[in-house]
Amino acid sequence: MRDAAPLTEHAQALFEIGKGALPVAFNATYDRTILHRHIAGTDCPLFDPAQLWLCPLVVIRDVDKYVGGKGRHKLETCCTRWSIELDGAHNALADARATGRLLWRLFEKGKIRNYAAAHLLPLIEQRRALQDADFQAYLARQAATEAAASKAEQQDLFVPPGGST
Repeated sequence: MRDAAPLTEHAQALFEIGKGALPVAFNATYDRTILHRHIAGTDCPLFDPAQLWLCPLVVIRDVDKYVGGKGRHKLETCCTRWSIELDGAHNALADARATGRLLWRLFEKGKIRNYAAAHLLPLIEQRRALQDADFQAYLARQAATEAAASKAEQQDLFVPPGGST
């Protein structure tokens, strides 16, 4: 990719290819933002951050919410868990193919209802917003717990064994 022409040089071709297509990315929020940043200044609306994309990560966060472990929502980990072949992780084409296979598997297993895209995309966006709010609440709880623990340590609330009161 280092030697590739800037994305802006391909904006019109991308727009033509993408006309009428349903955009899909494993982590749509991230991919859409990055692609929009690289194509800003062109008249290509394809990567507009306001455009809704189908995002398997949002679905995975719900259907696999009780799966533990660090990195449990990474594409490679999800593919292993859902028995999806991912040959060459972090290669754009390999990741795109694996994302498509994972999305298909989620439909196949009934984890995504067979709605028309016009209905499904807003539902996924609503779910993503709920997940983001839940994560922010979790971070706030973690910060409050750490602050309380730090304050307790600073106040020296406990008398050591054999110490005076």
